[in-house]
Amino acid sequence: NGIPDACDIAAGVSGDCQPNGVPDECELGRYVHSSERLTLSRSTPEFTIPSPPPARGIVSLRFTIGRIPDVEAEGIYIVINGLWFAQAFVRPCYDVPSVATTDTLFMDAEFFNTAVDGGDAVITVEFALVRHIMLELEYDAVGRGADCNGNGVPDACDVNNGTSDDCRSHGIPDECNTFVSTSPQLSPLIHPVVQHHTITAPPRAVGEVSLFFAACCVGYYHESIDVDINGTPVGRVYRNREDWGIPQLDVLPVPAALFNAAVGGGDAVINMTPTPEVNYLWPDSFVSVTVQYPVAQLADCQPNGISDACDLADGLSTDCDGDGMPDECEPDADSDSIPDDCDQPGDFDHDADVDLADYKLLWVCLLLSGPGELVPFAECREAFDADHDGDIDLQDVADFTRRLAP
Repeated sequence: NGIPDACDIAAGVSGDCQPNGVPDECELGRYVHSSERLTLSRSTPEFTIPSPPPARGIVSLRFTIGRIPDVEAEGIYIVINGLWFAQAFVRPCYDVPSVATTDTLFMDAEFFNTAVDGGDAVITVEFALVRHIMLELEYDAVGRGADCNGNGVPDACDVNNGTSDDCRSHGIPDECNTFVSTSPQLSPLIHPVVQHHTITAPPRAVGEVSLFFAACCVGYYHESIDVDINGTPVGRVYRNREDWGIPQLDVLPVPAALFNAAVGGGDAVINMTPTPEVNYLWPDSFVSVTVQYPVAQLADCQPNGISDACDLADGLSTDCDGDGMPDECEPDADSDSIPDDCDQPGDFDHDADVDLADYKLLWVCLLLSGPGELVPFAECREAFDADHDGDIDLQDVADFTRRLAP
């Protein structure tokens, strides 16, 4: 408008709710940084991005390279501020060189923000046997001017001045109605074990559904994970991504119509099936998924006028099985205030599985009891007394062993 931004702000023509000296109408909700082209004159290409804003969600890094004829590179290694992240341009297998000239990696916002720590982002590319390389960094930025509720005020300002609540502290006003459900780390990750994340009665999606995956260790030699929702295939993740034991991220977009049809008004069971190539059991292998999408109205199962997501985020409700529904709204056949899904025999700590943590507690209870000897603690009987005879003995140990997760 021909007037310096500082003058617009000082005269009240423009607002600056951040305040950062940039008129609110000029703020951007999507942060994009496109680098200059770096050539082989630098043995280790390095991209410096001055003071990028904090990220939320998923950060995408798109690399474009110029290949050298007859050179079969093993891929390039990506390091951000000294933290090794991932490998791009991975060869499908040793005897098949990659011919791709672009590749996109996905990074969790928490990893990015931790690495940057309020300073510059220095992204180093190691072992880059290429003519040149370019980088485009893109993500949703916290504190920038996205306006999801369309009131002409940046979301960050709505939250900062109290016009909107943000109970999940993710930079999105509550009224913008984003449904989120995150699974725990599901182990093991090896074929043919299928891992599941169940979301109880999720709301209908009114926009694209994003499935964000974290996994270790998969992506090498055609290793992938097939994903379906209630048996409906929706895609495959981790194609040709070599992680060398470092958890990596991938994202799978699912059209709202496909998601809603697969769910059919019931529960959503996200099934993650490793392909046959995933045949080595890493000690720390796992997969987890976060489901995120826009909805017309956030669920309030109590109802108490507060969305379930905010009840959980504020600690007003618990969610022992991580399905996004408060425990008090889940079925509880024995009325012990523990949802049936978390009240299975052998699950002493009520985390919806029977694992080594429960095994250690089983032996404590066993030492306090024996055949015909009443165990003194009700918690032991509730978790481990499979034959309901009041004691913990080897018959109960045998039942627990059958339930123990592989």
